[in-house]
Amino acid sequence: MAGKITSRPENIPDTPGGVVAKLQSSENRKLRLRKIKKRLRFYMMLVGVFVVLAGYFSMPVSRVSTVSVSGLHNLTNEYIVEISGLTPSTDYYLTVPYLIERKIKSDPMVESASVSLENENTVRIIVKEKKAIGYRYEDEPVILLADNTKAPLKSEYLEMIANLPLITGFESAEQTRLLSKGLANVKTEVIEDISEITQYSLQYDDEAVRVLMRNGGNVIANYYSMETLNQFNAIYTRMPDRTMCIFAPEDAEYAYTKVCPWNEESEEREFWLDLNGEIMRNKYGDPVYKRYYTDADGNYALDEEGNKIPIPVDENGIQLRDEDFIEHYEEGLYASGTLVFPEE
Repeated sequence: MAGKITSRPENIPDTPGGVVAKLQSSENRKLRLRKIKKRLRFYMMLVGVFVVLAGYFSMPVSRVSTVSVSGLHNLTNEYIVEISGLTPSTDYYLTVPYLIERKIKSDPMVESASVSLENENTVRIIVKEKKAIGYRYEDEPVILLADNTKAPLKSEYLEMIANLPLITGFESAEQTRLLSKGLANVKTEVIEDISEITQYSLQYDDEAVRVLMRNGGNVIANYYSMETLNQFNAIYTRMPDRTMCIFAPEDAEYAYTKVCPWNEESEEREFWLDLNGEIMRNKYGDPVYKRYYTDADGNYALDEEGNKIPIPVDENGIQLRDEDFIEHYEEGLYASGTLVFPEE
C-alpha cells in the first residue's frame, strides 16, 4: 500500500558504522600487503637473474674464444678482426652478426661479408674482397678497383702494393672506368705479374695501353682487348725474340708480335711490298716491315746463300710464322730461304 513504512525485523541487529569501516580498512591492508609481497618476489627474481647473468658474463666462458676469418687475398686476418670490433673481452651471446657485417663491409676493399656464431664460442667471418687492379698517385695514393671505385692507400694496405702494378695516365673518369672494366676480366694472378700499366699513344690509337710485365715482357693493347693478358705466359714462352712487343688489337683474331714502337726508329727498316711495289700496310695503317727467323742460339737463321730468312706475311701483313722453324731449319728445309719439303 502506497505510503506505508515497513519496520525492520527484530532478529537483524544494527551494525555500527565504525565497525564496517574497520573491517574495510583491514581488508585493504591485507590486499596491499599481498601486492607488496608479490612485487618483492618479482624484484628478488630480477635481482637473482641479474646476479646469475653478471656472474656468467664475468667468466671467461662467456667470451668469444676464436675468430675464424676466410676468403682473404690482399687483406690480413688481423685487419678484418680489428675493423670487426671483436676483442677477447667481447661477450659471445651479445654479438650481433648483422652489426659485425656492417662494420666489415664499410671498408672500401670489401665487397661482402658474412658473420655467423659457431660452436665453442667461435665467430666465423667470410669475406669477399673487391678485385684490386693497381695503384696510382692522385692527390694522395689510391688503389684502383675493378668495380671502378678507389680505396685510399692507408698503412694497412701497404703490403698489397707489392703485388699490384703502378698505373700512370688514364686521368679522366671515363678513361679510368674503361681501364677498370678491361682489367676486370684479367685473372688476379696475371695482374700480380704486371709491373706497370701506362697510357701509350700510337699512330692509330692515342689511348693504347702499354703493359710492362715483371719479367720484362711488353704488351700493347687497348681497353677492349685486355683479356688477352690472360694468355701472356703462353705467348711469351714461345717468342724467339723477347725484345719484341705482343700486340693485342681489339678486333684481331689473335695477338701478334713485332718491334716495340719505342724501338722502331733505331732499327734499319726493311718493308714488305705489295703487288704494286708499294710498301704494304696493315689494317691500322702501319707499314709492314720484315722480321727474320733466328736459330736455336738466337742468331739470324741463314739460307744456303748466306741471306737472312724472313718470316712471311699474308696479304694483311700478319706474320705467318712457322711454329716448328727450328726443327725444319736444322733439317735443311729452309736451304732456299723458304720452307720446302722434299718430294716423296
